[in-house]
Amino acid sequence: VYVGDKADGTHQLWLRRLTSEVDQAIAGTEGAKTPFWSPDSQWIGFFTGNDLRKVHVSSGITQIVASNVATIGGATWSVNDAIVFPATIAGLSRVSAQGGVVSAVTTGERSGHFWPQFVGDGTHFIYAATSSISIDLGSLAGEAPRTLMKSPVRLSSLAYVPGYVLFVQNGAMFARPFDDTRLEFS
Repeated sequence: VYVGDKADGTHQLWLRRLTSEVDQAIAGTEGAKTPFWSPDSQWIGFFTGNDLRKVHVSSGITQIVASNVATIGGATWSVNDAIVFPATIAGLSRVSAQGGVVSAVTTGERSGHFWPQFVGDGTHFIYAATSSISIDLGSLAGEAPRTLMKSPVRLSSLAYVPGYVLFVQNGAMFARPFDDTRLEFS
């Protein structure tokens, strides 16, 4: 899924299945930005205006998850149905994928937290912390965040796939082995 332009120049989500060469516009996603997938791949979360929304891939049903929110650097959806996103310049926020109250999950003093990604257990997540130039590990269970890796340069994005953390530094992509049991790089 990606953000693309319609013929009139407005943005919306487009889906390209790996088994197809045809891109399909997703109705009801006009003005969309920052798309992300649900863990079961049945929903796509996205931000539009001041809303966090989700669209069901097969039915096209669109729902508002939270209002009066925006993001400036990614979002992630856990198997436990929590969505984490940077709603403020300093920290990350969370909301149930079914809707509800938005609450802070990390705070940062002068440090932006961006590109959150849940790891395998669905409770812990990694994220980029800008002032410390690091990859940190946070938790929905209230555990104190901890630094997993310091970086000599700013990270431009971050991703998690089972067993690896992917990140970009100075235009080069790296894959670093990650132990899901110990919650640290291996």
